[in-house]
Amino acid sequence: MLKQACLTGMVLTMLLNLMSAYAASPSCTAALTLPNSWLPVGGKSDATLTLTNDGDVLAKAGLMIRMPSGFSAANLPSACGGGFRVAPRTGSLVLAGVSIPAKGSCTFRFTMNVPPVASMPPSERRIFSIVPAKSPNLATADAISVPVISEILGSTPGLYSNTTFPAGISSVAQLDLFITPKTDPGPNSNVFWSNQIDSLGGYTGLQSTELASGPEGYGKQFLFSLWGATDARPGTPATAGIGAGSYCTVSQTATDGASGAQCRYRYEWQAGHIYRFRVTADTALGAGWYKSNVTDISPGSNHDSFDIGSIYVGNQKTDVPVTTISQWVEYFDWNSERTSCESVAHTEVKFKIQAFDQFGTRVIVPAPHVSANAGCSESFFTVGSGKNGEATLVGGPNQSAAGLLKTDGKCLSTKAGLTDGSPVGSNDAILQTCPTLDDMRRVGGGSYSSHLWVQSAAGTIQIKNNYCLTAQGEDVGDKVILATCVQNAANQKWTFTQPDKAPLGTQIVATSRNLCLAQGAPDGTLNLQSCALVGNIWTIPGKSFSY
Repeated sequence: MLKQACLTGMVLTMLLNLMSAYAASPSCTAALTLPNSWLPVGGKSDATLTLTNDGDVLAKAGLMIRMPSGFSAANLPSACGGGFRVAPRTGSLVLAGVSIPAKGSCTFRFTMNVPPVASMPPSERRIFSIVPAKSPNLATADAISVPVISEILGSTPGLYSNTTFPAGISSVAQLDLFITPKTDPGPNSNVFWSNQIDSLGGYTGLQSTELASGPEGYGKQFLFSLWGATDARPGTPATAGIGAGSYCTVSQTATDGASGAQCRYRYEWQAGHIYRFRVTADTALGAGWYKSNVTDISPGSNHDSFDIGSIYVGNQKTDVPVTTISQWVEYFDWNSERTSCESVAHTEVKFKIQAFDQFGTRVIVPAPHVSANAGCSESFFTVGSGKNGEATLVGGPNQSAAGLLKTDGKCLSTKAGLTDGSPVGSNDAILQTCPTLDDMRRVGGGSYSSHLWVQSAAGTIQIKNNYCLTAQGEDVGDKVILATCVQNAANQKWTFTQPDKAPLGTQIVATSRNLCLAQGAPDGTLNLQSCALVGNIWTIPGKSFSY
């Protein structure tokens, strides 16, 4: 009986010791975070892994971070005695040797490389996961969190000229904002040159894309938008004979999907002309109303002038409040995950600001600060400010406008539009009728996307959505197709040369084989031919679009 009691006591003691050891077993939490839920295609993002130990004893830990296909990491750090290595076959990040102090944490910051368009996995496979290493001496994971990618955005250069008024100047009677589009990037280039007025909560500017004829007419669009505004009045009517006339909208989604008011005006601006956007209080409508007027002040022009519209913000002021004015260049194709830095059209613009008080006296405006976002490397933009407070911003300095490639009166296009083809590789490059300005006005520049090509700084010839002109083989007679652009792909590299026999034309040469792009069949299908043949001569896009 005594022996049985002793045995029972020993078992109980062992169970209590095991329970105590289990209770004291260290644990931790692991959190991988990114600054945003969106990522730039072909770009980079900061990433942070944080391991936290809420226990009273040191916790040793290890884990694996599995990234979506095509994603990779750089600048991998060490901390808390541990470090990363990259698994050779999977590319996963393996972290080992970490000792997390009691009631403490360990932080690892590194760079996440986002794949280019050609390597981007489908949305349902863009998933991160963390797998804790399992070992008796390692902490268990109480909680794991990983980022969720909401969307992939295109990579484009965003260019800015920012002017901040001195603290002693809180308002002006007249604000003049000058935009000179030195070049035309093309009728479907989707470029926006804008003046953002922070103190009014909105912007006014002009866009490059030729819009289809509709209820608001045709032409390129001028905008005046104020967030949170509650009323608007149209400006110059179509009956004035200057452009298509003014149209305004007030709604919960009127200003970039947010509540406010927007006025629009379609007018065919011209490259090289100076457009003055004059923002004033529209006192004829009462306090809190603001008007944007546009006037072409170019020497020798017709000096067309029109009001985009008037918008009510309810601030009860009869002057224009000023703090910071941001004049910027936006390629709004950044909304597409298939847009890369190599696909943007060349654009050059000059910005300037003037302001006047209620007596008509010029207000001294500080020099602007010019900058660019980190969406593209410096080879894809130039920014500078010169005399008299003028700023010059250039996107795609080594690229062409999105323009027409012409030979024998026909234009380069594709059989199936913007696609790799079905099956992949079947979307032949062909010659089609060249669009005219009237065609663009009738159906819009977007309907001719497969006719508008950019000669990129990378040596590719591509159209919207990151599709490249691609040689399907390396021999005479091999077809030329449209395919998703692949970085450094030899069969997507082209050189423009000017042969002696055609001083006014250009040959398009497949760089890898020194063969020329030429019509290969009566149906207009293109293939590779000897550059010595007569007829392989093209007119190519320049820095500014032309028909």
